[in-house]
Amino acid sequence: MSYHQTHKSNWIHSEYWVAVVSSIIGALGVWYVYSLGLVKELTDAHAHLNFSKMLFESLTPGVSQIGYWPPLLHVLMAPFTQIPSLYETGLAGAVVILPFYVLGSVFCYKLVKLMTGNSVLSWSGAFLFMLNPYVIYYTATPMMEVMFLGNLMGVAYFIASWMYKGRLIDLIGTGIFVMLATLARYEGIILVPLVAMIIVAELIRRRRQFSEIQATVLLFVMVGAIGIGTIISYSWIFGGNPLAFMGGEWIRSADANSTNIRTEGNIFSTFQYLLHASYYMIGQNLIWFAAICLPFLFAIAKNRLQVLAVLSVLISPLLFIALALYQGSYNVAVPDLSPWNIFLNERYGLAWIGFVIISPMLLIGAVLRMESITRWVKYSGYVTAAAAITVLMYATADNLYTVAKTDKFFIVRNNINTPRASQEELAAFLGERYDFGKVLLTRADNDPVLSEAGIPLHSYIYEANFRYFEQSLDEPWIFARWVVMHNPDDQKDQWSVNNENVARRWAGNEQFEHFYELVYENTKRRVYKINDERVVAYAEENNFDLSQIPSVNREMGKWNPLDFYNKLQVSVSVKKN
Repeated sequence: MSYHQTHKSNWIHSEYWVAVVSSIIGALGVWYVYSLGLVKELTDAHAHLNFSKMLFESLTPGVSQIGYWPPLLHVLMAPFTQIPSLYETGLAGAVVILPFYVLGSVFCYKLVKLMTGNSVLSWSGAFLFMLNPYVIYYTATPMMEVMFLGNLMGVAYFIASWMYKGRLIDLIGTGIFVMLATLARYEGIILVPLVAMIIVAELIRRRRQFSEIQATVLLFVMVGAIGIGTIISYSWIFGGNPLAFMGGEWIRSADANSTNIRTEGNIFSTFQYLLHASYYMIGQNLIWFAAICLPFLFAIAKNRLQVLAVLSVLISPLLFIALALYQGSYNVAVPDLSPWNIFLNERYGLAWIGFVIISPMLLIGAVLRMESITRWVKYSGYVTAAAAITVLMYATADNLYTVAKTDKFFIVRNNINTPRASQEELAAFLGERYDFGKVLLTRADNDPVLSEAGIPLHSYIYEANFRYFEQSLDEPWIFARWVVMHNPDDQKDQWSVNNENVARRWAGNEQFEHFYELVYENTKRRVYKINDERVVAYAEENNFDLSQIPSVNREMGKWNPLDFYNKLQVSVSVKKN
């Protein structure tokens, strides 16, 4: 293959039309997903909405509320979550992610056009991306997948453009999109060393001097590594460990949960689960078509290094996920490989959709540009290419119709990551009964409660409130008017049994039950409300100033954990005098 100048129409570049078409398809997809009521169907969607809103609305607002998620989605979505209708419906995510859907479509078009010079193939590749039902679904939801895919397509395009043209601006563009991909999902971390190796290989092929290779790689790293540098710095500052973002005990504990599938230490199971997840997310026909194309592509491609570089970038997130699965950090479950009829993290199979789309387009482009001995062979190539494109487009359209129209995203609805009835019931109860004061809970297990109850997020005390949470966990009856905890009678939910700190500390405790009344209970959770009379009596017995106790005072929305007890003692001294 060789570089081809992008064809220009008389008044507009074709990629602008791709942007227009993808904007229309994406907007219609958002509307359709919203009409099905599936925008916030996944628990993680609630979590991302809450993380974003808590940047401004929390007992301790600020960047510390992002936690150890990649920050890009939360930072971009934060202003839109301040609009009640966008936060409540979850459409704050679509406002942010739709541009990345368009970006991914445009870069898919530009990449194929750059490497094949064929407009039909370019449009076909863009449509294969646009019409994937799960690309459309995750465009409508506050999730990270499409944001990452859009940036990944940008990395693939700019590194290919740099390899073809050698322009500095393309190298900088590569670095920018590597940085954005890393900030969008942790799978982007692998792009920093991968792209650096591609740059070195290309410069060696050009027989450049070591000093130039060193300077070029350094320039890329100075831009591309900003993402991982930001994540490491954040982890160091707020987690006390530069590698805190790689996960804590909650990830490891998840392996003990009977609903998760273990791939730890088993490379065969790792790729088996990823392959089957990919069947659901991309389509089995497209995956096998791409796999068959690959050896033929490398057999006839002229610039194999460029092809290898682009496809390596596009498959890199799948390799990152495979490594994590093998190490036991991630989990994937699909019913055909599991004794449980559930899905979990099957969306990881979407990570390499760019590879599945681009590799057939590059092969068809290479076939069309082959120098044919006879006209008959040349026309046969055109017929074969047309048939291949038709098959790919039909398979994509059929998959879209089946998943979106017929099944109405059954996989999403039948997912272990969907909010449980116990969470929805709890949210409804709190929304109806809440009067005032703080609600103490473990947020990591109750994101749907926070986003659905209608209670201001600054009224919750949760883990990321740091000293407030630790102080309230020690003596909840002083600080929290409401307490939500895991129901200790439920021993099946191993995550909650092992990690839900409120229940671990206070479930069945006589002192706690002296100050609180059980006002709601379901199979998974309990809600307690403060007994005002007993707190009043407690304050009188200890000579406490009742007006300084947050759990019984509507006006006391915040306090300083560092000097709270000192102020309480001062109040007592004044009262005695």
